[in-house]
This record gives sequence, structure tokens and C-alpha cells, in this order.
Amino acid sequence: MSWVVSCADILALVARDSVFRLGGPRYQVPLGRRDSKEAHKAMADAVVPLFLSGLDAQFAAFESKGVSKNEYVALTGGHTVGMARCVSYRKRIYEDTNIDPAYAASLRKNFPKQGGDNNTAPIDYETPFKFDNKYFVNLMKQRGLLSSDQALYTGKG
Repeated sequence: MSWVVSCADILALVARDSVFRLGGPRYQVPLGRRDSKEAHKAMADAVVPLFLSGLDAQFAAFESKGVSKNEYVALTGGHTVGMARCVSYRKRIYEDTNIDPAYAASLRKNFPKQGGDNNTAPIDYETPFKFDNKYFVNLMKQRGLLSSDQALYTGKG
């Protein structure tokens, strides 16, 4: 019998083990995916939706791959341990009205209105290194760092 462990399998295993080490659940990962023999940046860019594309575009992109809206929302829960670059949330903390004013003010202290595009902040500021539900709790308090994430709670965007 020949066992195949692809690069895609290794990424899935690392993600699973990282979730577990950060306090999340442990789950089985099926192995045997096949990797492409070539990389195609243009093809990847065409199927990965931009975070600025709006909620409907996000849903449509994932639904085209067989991911339901409920599964998409669950998938974004992975943001509980993510970081984001200032360029991806600057407009939200300076122009958005659907944000907790105190939260926006605290972010503005470290992230300028211009420049500093590569400065980073945790998407879940309360427990950035723990796999928990604080990401969703923060959305209910209008403390989502990314507009696309906050739109999941409001349904607008």
C-alpha cells in the first residue's frame, strides 16, 4: 500500500494541531489530497475573495466551492487567533460608525491614518493566542477589527 501525504495534507495537519494547542478541539484530518504540480497565482487570486469585496461577494465565493453561509461564519471563527495589517482595517477605525468608539480610539493610538500599512493588530484583541469564541463575542460588541467580519454580525456590508 502506498501512502500519500501532500503539502496540502501537511498544512491541514498543522492547522489542526495549532487549533488544539491553542485550546480548541482536536479533530480528524483525512489524508491523501493531491497537490498541483505547478503554482498559479492568477488562478489562486481568482478564487480567493478579497476581504474588501463585501459580504455578498464573500458568501458567493465560498458558496461556489460548496461552503454554506453557516459554514462560512464558522470558518471565520478562525480569526480568533489571527493578525491583520493596518491597511486592512484603517478605514474601519477612522471612518466606520458601526464600531465601538472606545475600541476605535484605542486602535488609533497605534495605527496612523496614513502610513504604517504593515503594522499589525490581533483580530481578537481579548484573547489573541487562545482558540475560543471571543472573536464572536467581540462582534456582538461592535469590536470586530475587520469590516468584513463585523458585517457577519450586522448582515450589512
